[in-house]
Formats: sequence, C-alpha cells, structure tokens
Amino acid sequence: MTASPIRVTSLLNLMRLREDIVRNDGFAHWAGPHARLATELPNLVEYVQRQLSNTDHGYWPATPGVETSIDEELRMDGLLEVRATSTPAGLNAIVRMRSAYLEGREVFDRALGQLTGAGGGRWWPSRDGDSVRHQTVVLFRRNRSVNGIACRQFVDETLGRALYSAGALGLRTYALRTATKLELIPSSHRGPSSLGRYHAAIMIDTASRDHLMELLTAPAVSEVVAIQADTFSAAHAYTVDRSVDVIRDRKVVSLANQAS
Repeated sequence: MTASPIRVTSLLNLMRLREDIVRNDGFAHWAGPHARLATELPNLVEYVQRQLSNTDHGYWPATPGVETSIDEELRMDGLLEVRATSTPAGLNAIVRMRSAYLEGREVFDRALGQLTGAGGGRWWPSRDGDSVRHQTVVLFRRNRSVNGIACRQFVDETLGRALYSAGALGLRTYALRTATKLELIPSSHRGPSSLGRYHAAIMIDTASRDHLMELLTAPAVSEVVAIQADTFSAAHAYTVDRSVDVIRDRKVVSLANQAS
C-alpha cells in the first residue's frame, strides 16, 4: 500500500537575528523566554523552532536558471513552524502573537511570516524517527510564469513523492500563500522584505548529511531536479542545527532544558 501524507494548515516564520546579538545567546533567548509566550497561544497543534546553520547552506542541486547560493543579506537564522487547527485559528494566533513579536525584537532583526492555505501542508508518515540525525529545510521561489496551483502540485506530488519514495525518513512539504506574507518584525536596515519571500518549503529528515546527498542523487529525485527550473527560480537549502519543540500534539513541551 502506497503511503499518503496528511494535510495540515501551518504558518512558517523566517527569523533573522540582530547583528549585535551573539548567535548562541539569541537562540537561548528564543528557546527560553520567547518560547514561554507561545505556550499561551490557543488552537495550536505544533510550535517548533528550527535553528538554521549559518555555515552549511546553499547546497541544493544547482541547475541552469535556479539560484541555489544564499546571499548573506538574505540569509535567515531560524524558521518557526506552527501548525494550527484551521486557517482562522492560524490567523487568530498571529494576532495573539503580538506581544511575542514585540518581545522578539530583543534578539531578532526581522521576522517574515507566511500561511499555507487550508490543508496547504503535507506531512508524510515518519520512518524510524530514532534514526534521524540530520534535518534540511529548503525554501523555494517560483518563476513568475508559474501559478500557485502548479507550484503546489510540483512540490507536493512531484518533488515530495520522489524524495519520500527515495527513502527520506521524514518529509513535510508546504505551499505558501503570497497574500498572507506578513512582516512581523520589520527590518530596520535591510532590503525590501519581498526579497525574502518564498512560495514553497520542504523539510527533509535523514540519517545523516551523506544520506541526504544519496537521496538527492537517487534516479527518481535527479529526474525531478533536472526539470525544477520549469517551476522554480530559487531553491535555498539550510541544515537545521537544532529543533526545539515548544508545543507538540497540542501539549506544551517542558522548557526546562530547551534553552541550553
């Protein structure tokens, strides 16, 4: 029987640390005082902070017409992944997050948020979660000639299915609505926030970095990557240095050791 993903409604926030903040101190604040504010938000199924590597990024397979290197001015430090019970619940959470975003200015220079549509995310069944030792986030920007439906179909049905069939231990794909792009913490000095806008994202769990590269060179995946320029103009990959679960399965996770 072929495995099928479940559909979820999510909010993804890209975070950039302030330049005057020590990186480890900023992440400790995010996982500690800032995370505690999130525990008061209603109707959330999951709230996960993903700390992105500032050195291991830009390694998605390059093909003509698809930008894979990440400009330092546009590089992000974190990704907040929030799963809500519904689209209205996600929008309500954004309104309720106001105090958290104001507090976030203590460490963040910018926060850009985007919602999926209703059921616009796909979570594939996890395989042997205890073996996961490496996580990758890939952010995609679509070509101007490609509409949202075509982008979603390519990410969910073509690329996502190929990665899962090739042996990904876990996989999440997201089609993001451009109409819900929210500059939650406006940058004080960087370029236009539209430059940081993405239209889709995937999260890949593997046993190691080498395992990831094996997936990307698998025949089924290579065939899809070879035609990615028909859909994407950019594909920015980041290694996740650490994932911090704040809410999981609607329950608050103990934050006692999260900031360490």
